[in-house]
Amino acid sequence: MPNTNIEPGSLLDLRLNKGILPTIDIAGHTFYVDLRMNKLRPKDDFISKGIDFTEIKDYYDRDRRAFVIPYNPTKREFQQDDVSKMTELPTDIIIVQFPNQYELDIVGWNRKHDNSLTDQDVKQMHFEARTLPWIDTNVIEHIKRNVAEQLQPKEEYIVNQPKDNLYKIPTDTQRGLPTHKVFGTEFIVDVNQLELREKANPKNVISLSDMEEKAVQGYRFWYSPNTKGLTTYAEPGAKLAEIPDFVKLDPIGMAKKHNISEDKIDAMDDFKLMVDQDAFDKIAYKGIIPTIDIAGHTFYIDL
Repeated sequence: MPNTNIEPGSLLDLRLNKGILPTIDIAGHTFYVDLRMNKLRPKDDFISKGIDFTEIKDYYDRDRRAFVIPYNPTKREFQQDDVSKMTELPTDIIIVQFPNQYELDIVGWNRKHDNSLTDQDVKQMHFEARTLPWIDTNVIEHIKRNVAEQLQPKEEYIVNQPKDNLYKIPTDTQRGLPTHKVFGTEFIVDVNQLELREKANPKNVISLSDMEEKAVQGYRFWYSPNTKGLTTYAEPGAKLAEIPDFVKLDPIGMAKKHNISEDKIDAMDDFKLMVDQDAFDKIAYKGIIPTIDIAGHTFYIDL
């Protein structure tokens, strides 16, 4: 039954009681944000399979807090190309950026996680995906390296490594990844993605970004033995899981990822390895406020 406590005509009323789905424009075409189907479903297009959130999960950019994916505007689908073989910019795809599921449909997300809602939660019902210029991606660096290797694959022609953004950081395939048990369930430790993946169900992922840092070392999060995933303390039977730093869970992987020798990794923790210590010292202890330049003017970042 409709929730009568919601203001009639509000965005929350339209979404929750009227069943209207949020929409997003991607390169000129409208998609429905359908979290029940776990995808962006193209409007008035029954040929395209749409964009499945499961297929693009490795294209989530945690720094941007958004998905950044290669997209075929003709087929209106996600299109994953092998950048290691590209020698020129592709003509059939573009790179688009759009918000995560929570921001696209806070009602659908909170329904899924049994959270309460208020009228203030729903800020908008239509979104616009951003088309990124190629210069903002790492594709050009890949192409330069591929062309250089084809012309003269010698040491002096090696181009700088591509940026660690936009395209998935390859999972370490040269060795078996370590595992860690969370209340009896075995999870694969993937330091490239900074996540735990259930060994028996790889779609079940617990990301570092969803964990809380402990005071000294390690992380913790509320864990559901029923779903074997994240939950809140309010769920009956929820358990507070605690895991070590990633340098302890997979020291070999962290050494490879950060290009340091394995004998040095024992003396490090995640904070020392992943945080710029000089910048942290300036911000935390010397009172220096970070700044950002926007169109030639400097802004202070004041949380």
